[in-house]
Parts: sequence; C-alpha cells; structure tokens
Amino acid sequence: MVELPELLSRNSLIIFVGSLQSGLLFHLEQLYKAKPNAFAPVRTITANRIRREASRWYGYAMAKVPSSDLAVQYFDRSSPTNTLYKYGVLYEHLFDALDSGRVPILGMTSEGYEHLIYESTPPCDRCEHCGHEEVDQRWSKMIRSHLVVPLVPDELSGFTDAFAIEHHLALDAAVELTEELKRSSTLPPPLTERPSGIYQVSLSSTRDETFLEKFHETLSSAS
Repeated sequence: MVELPELLSRNSLIIFVGSLQSGLLFHLEQLYKAKPNAFAPVRTITANRIRREASRWYGYAMAKVPSSDLAVQYFDRSSPTNTLYKYGVLYEHLFDALDSGRVPILGMTSEGYEHLIYESTPPCDRCEHCGHEEVDQRWSKMIRSHLVVPLVPDELSGFTDAFAIEHHLALDAAVELTEELKRSSTLPPPLTERPSGIYQVSLSSTRDETFLEKFHETLSSAS
C-alpha cells in the first residue's frame, strides 16, 4: 500500500482531469480506496445510464435538475463512438463532501474544469434573499485551495496499444483517439484563480496499476 503524502489533506478539493475513456473512474477509485477515511467522493450527475461499478462517482439525475443547482455542466467529447456525453456537478454534493471533514475528490474533463473554476459562482450569488455568507466563503476556499491532477495518456509507455486492444480499434484510430483523450486532460490557461498545485500523472493504460506510485512520486518531488 502506498502511503499518500500529508499534502493531500491540506486541500479543500482534489480534481482529477481526464476522460472516462482514458480510465478516469479507475484512477479515482484507486485514490479513494487507498484512504477511504480521508477522501469524500463527489458524485457527478448525468442523464446517461450508470453502471453499478460507477455508482460511487456518478448518479442519474441531470435531466430533472434545475440549472441553478449545478456548479457546472459540461460535455465529454472524447468517446470512441463519437457520442457526446453530458455531465454536471451539484453545489449540494460539493458542500456535503466538504462538510464531511474529508477531502472532496471528483473527476471531470478539462472543459468541465474550466467551467467550474472560471465561470461558475456560488449559489447564493443568484439568490436575492439568502444572505448565507458562509456559503460564499466555503466556495471561495474550495476554489482557492484546490489541487488538480491531470491524467495524461502516454503513447511512449504503451497507452495507445492498450487502448486499441481494449476497444478493438485499428492502430491509426487508436492514435487519433489518444490525441483526443490527451486534449481532455489538458488544463486551460490560468486566469484569475490558480490551483494550489498541479500534479500531472502519465498513464500507460486505462487501468494503470502503478498510478498510486506515480502519483506519490509526483507529489513527493514537488514537496
């Protein structure tokens, strides 16, 4: 078992940036299982069908949720079937995770991250009669002290070949899709808000069993 650095516990939010197709769910689960008492999964909602093994991270609800309840909504454009998947994150889920005393963790594409950090506002900014200043303070703290982990497919370590085998793709198609997956993990240029840390991890496959070791090394080298 990899002992995770104390650095992780000093953040209000940890965001894995990547695509489901590149193994986002598997690597979120790896981090959570390494220290379940330290991390609180933030469920992403969607109108898509949810597999049972994904239920810790995803819920079926988006079509019924008012947009004012969403901290962010975004699309994953990197599907091998060219399907456009819609996702969203609720303010309620973010604050519940934060109030649990654990560090909230969630995953999204670079588009989702950009919308969350640069475009979304706390729900009280849209409420004329709320007056809950603590909500705005919690939101500001979460945005200021978040840590970002881009999960980037690494062609040189065999990701493309593994991806082609897993999805039964021709190699040229796998190369093209790998490039698309890399774009889904590329962070936008920093604007007014900057994360407290960016720790990129290269993936050799969609189920990289050495992910925690790589993550630990990256964090340790930056400490």
